Amino acid sequence: MIARARRRIAGVDADVPLPNAPRMEYIKREQLRHAMARAAGAWTATEYPEFDTAEKVVAWVRERRAEETDADTGSPRTKPDA
Repeated sequence: MIARARRRIAGVDADVPLPNAPRMEYIKREQLRHAMARAAGAWTATEYPEFDTAEKVVAWVRERRAEETDADTGSPRTKPDA
C-alpha cells in the first residue's frame, strides 16, 4: 500500500514495481515487532484481575460486545424501561 501510494505521488505507473518494496515491508515488520516488544506485559493479571484467566477474558469481551453504545460518544447507553 505504501509503495503504491508513493508510485502515485511520484507519477509512476502503478503497475511498475518499486525496487524498495521488500525493504518497506521489512521496515513495517520491524516496527510492528518493536511495538509488540514494548507493549509486552503492559496488562498484567495483578493489575487487571478480570483478565487473569482466558475464560475471564472471553467473558469480558462478550460483555463489551453485548453493550449498546451511543454512536456519537462510544459510551454505554442504558436501555429505556419498557
